[in-house]
Amino acid sequence: MNSSARPARLDDPNARSVRKVAGLAGRVRRTKTGLTLVEGPQAAREAVAWVPEAIKDLYVTDRCAADHADIVADARAAGVWIHPVSETVARAIAPAAQGIVAVARTEAMMTSLPVALEAASPFLVILPRTQDPGNAGTIVRLADAAGAHAVIACTGTVDLTSPKVIRASVGSVFHVPLVQDVSLEEVSAACKSAGIRLVGADGHAEAGLDDVIDETGRIGWVFGNEAQGLSAAEIAHLDATARLGMWGHAESYNVASAAAICLYATACARQEHRGR
Repeated sequence: MNSSARPARLDDPNARSVRKVAGLAGRVRRTKTGLTLVEGPQAAREAVAWVPEAIKDLYVTDRCAADHADIVADARAAGVWIHPVSETVARAIAPAAQGIVAVARTEAMMTSLPVALEAASPFLVILPRTQDPGNAGTIVRLADAAGAHAVIACTGTVDLTSPKVIRASVGSVFHVPLVQDVSLEEVSAACKSAGIRLVGADGHAEAGLDDVIDETGRIGWVFGNEAQGLSAAEIAHLDATARLGMWGHAESYNVASAAAICLYATACARQEHRGR
């Protein structure tokens, strides 16, 4: 369809077309259609900038179209079908989206495990059982900032293409290739074959962070469940674990904080090695 034509504004929040789009908040419909919601100006901007071919539709209020004219212009230039909507319809589709929602094809965000291991010195982030979308999105954002080559979500981890994860990542899901629905056993076997060390943060480890970071690369950080950390079975797949030092009275770091510390230290070591 010609995206330059301006269709009639969608005003009825109960319209079947609106309900179908809003239904992408649920995993069943996302799996069935291969589509997901990209909510809010920043996530939509990153999606349009990085994977414009993946954007199927853009729903935007008049107010938001005026405030973020660059997103609308870029979407139009990419041939995205733009739907003007009322504020009521925008809230019906995605209450937290601030008046702009894109519909994206999830396949454009994904890669396969073999492809994820192809980098010259792979730097991976692996999530065996991360269940909170906010934590998962934050870790994807951290992986992006640290220069990781892929984020691998094992079976049992929240769907990385869910709107909540995309929103929490602030668009980083469009910068870092994602792998989903693989077992930790598969990941471990593939990494061992590729010469990639798997390391994890564990409060009971004897080694410190500096002891486990391989500055030459080929490392995969495995971060455990929010409440339970890494299980004994998960640790059995790792080559090393590290204890993160604490000098105050907190019980532990939360998973996103631990990830930030580990990924930043690894990124610094890799950059220092390259500069030699």
